Amino acid sequence: MAELLVFTLLAAIAAVYSILPRHRQLRVRYSLWTRGGLGFIGLMFIVIILTYWLSILVQSREQNTLSISILDRSTTITPLYVESVQLVAILSIVALFTILFMKSNVRIRNEDNLLEILRNFYNQEEYTTLVNLLKENYRPLINHPSSPVHPESLMKERWVIVEAGENQQADTEWEEDEEEEEEGEEGKKEDEEEEEELNKAWRRQIRETRQKIRFHLTNLRHRVSNTVDDWSKQIKQKSRLLRYYVARLRYRTGNTAEDASEYSETLLLDPDFAELYSDLASELGLEILRDDSLENFRRQDVVHRYLRAQLKTENTLLYRDLEQNTASDGSYGYKLEEENRLVYGLFSDFERAKDLNVYKPIGDQTQEIIRQQRREEFDEYNDQRLSNTRIQDDYIFRDPVFVGIQFFDVMVRAAFDQEVSWHVWLSYYESFTREICRNYETTEYSDPDAEWPNDYSRLLYEMVSNMRNWIKMMEEELKPDTESDQNESPYVLDVNLEVSRSETESLSEVQNDSDNKEQAESEDRSDDEKEQQDPAKVGDHLQLGSISTDRVRRNIPEMTVIILISCHEEILTTDDIPLQFMDYITETILLCLLDLREYGEGSLQWRYSELMLHCLSENLTGNQADPRYHENLKRVYRGDYGGIGIYGVRHEVSVKDNQMTDLVEELDEIIGS
Repeated sequence: MAELLVFTLLAAIAAVYSILPRHRQLRVRYSLWTRGGLGFIGLMFIVIILTYWLSILVQSREQNTLSISILDRSTTITPLYVESVQLVAILSIVALFTILFMKSNVRIRNEDNLLEILRNFYNQEEYTTLVNLLKENYRPLINHPSSPVHPESLMKERWVIVEAGENQQADTEWEEDEEEEEEGEEGKKEDEEEEEELNKAWRRQIRETRQKIRFHLTNLRHRVSNTVDDWSKQIKQKSRLLRYYVARLRYRTGNTAEDASEYSETLLLDPDFAELYSDLASELGLEILRDDSLENFRRQDVVHRYLRAQLKTENTLLYRDLEQNTASDGSYGYKLEEENRLVYGLFSDFERAKDLNVYKPIGDQTQEIIRQQRREEFDEYNDQRLSNTRIQDDYIFRDPVFVGIQFFDVMVRAAFDQEVSWHVWLSYYESFTREICRNYETTEYSDPDAEWPNDYSRLLYEMVSNMRNWIKMMEEELKPDTESDQNESPYVLDVNLEVSRSETESLSEVQNDSDNKEQAESEDRSDDEKEQQDPAKVGDHLQLGSISTDRVRRNIPEMTVIILISCHEEILTTDDIPLQFMDYITETILLCLLDLREYGEGSLQWRYSELMLHCLSENLTGNQADPRYHENLKRVYRGDYGGIGIYGVRHEVSVKDNQMTDLVEELDEIIGS
């Protein structure tokens, strides 16, 4: 009966093995296929065979027992004893395979076999099993512990006294003393020479004795100092050695695979394998991105390949996360939710994004996608796939260029929310704009009179709109806690011409009281704003340095203003872009300028408007100014191009200037009326 159970359990192990995933089956090769593992299994099988033979022998006896005498000791073997040993042996084998198959990961005991498996799967393009194998053995194949470094070898114990150097120093001192004494002997009388000779010999003897005492004291001091130093060095060296051997022991007894780990790193950086980051290896790449404990590993290079692959392929984790991460945090930022694992992993702690330079792979790949359109027979972005109002709005989240633009929008807002004091390379928007303007054409599929004549127009608008919102973030951050009604229209009171004089006086008093009250409230608000906007009290992420187009050491708001005006110039100097769309973009930018200008003179918002005006003036009149920029800006500003907005942007700014900021007069001076 016991034999039936044995063979049933062995058959169960074989059946379970056959239905396991391939990467789980391979555990037998790299974890169990060792001398120890095979020896243990072989020993258990020998025990099973021996007990089976013993059971047959016992059953052949009439009393079903077998007596054995060993070294004057007698042992009686019964069927129960035999079957119990047999059961323990088979259960040991079952337990071994159960642990091997059921654990989330197992220790690598045969690194050579594992390395051979990895190479074979890559050469045979069995990528699914290969990726699962890397994920299952993330540690140590990817996150491999650092190997302890042997400290410097112990120095031989030597008591070194540099007597030659000390003797030389002592002789030098003796000679100096002798010279000093001899200088005083010049000019002595001849009759005192004998006495002086005796005194000189006596003084020389005293001097030599003093030098010997000084030498021995110095020698003793050096001996003590050297002894203490040597003891200290020996203690430190032995301590380092002890720590090294302990670390080495832990390293050897831990789960390590140095050669396989090096090959895995090479594999993850392989261009062919990088194509898998969009689907099969998406979770593996995300785990590497979020693992800040990785050391001695080219993590940044792997993450760059991962993000490039995520952007190149539609409907990847990057696309889904950006589409789902559009909820506002209550102001102008996005609420980063943990469910959106990739976006949250990138930007929840911006130090990680900075260390990995995550802007570079997305920015470079977005530019490459736009450039690739120039090599195509037909540029699909000159159509209206993304700007057609009949298409669902979420369709745009399937476009790689828009996703790249949206990536920077989420990144900049997250950086600003975490008070990052540098520009996070938002200047990629300028590169995107330049590449788009090179490709821009008004074709038969475009509509010059539409809000967005083609898809490139939609993308340009999205970037300008995002940059305006980034400036709004700064504006809102600088507002005082109390609500400000600066954007409300002035108080107006309609009075009937036939009203009586007494009613007029009464209304006048009410008006005066209201004006006085508003003036007091305005003064209070002004004081609050001055306190809120004091440059010394705001963080580096809000500070405004010089009023210039210099881009060195700029924060997010500063760089946004500079890049926004630069993008405006690119758009207005592109001949194929309709003037109607130029008008639309110009109005968006100048109204953003007006919003900043409506704050009190000297406030930080007002100073940012000065920076905006300076950039505009510099781009119009600087050494590298393009005459087309001035010409087209002047046309859309005055509205003399025959478009729908016949009054031009100037009229729109003038109408919406409720605070009488005289911005129109300044623009007239810069642009020309």
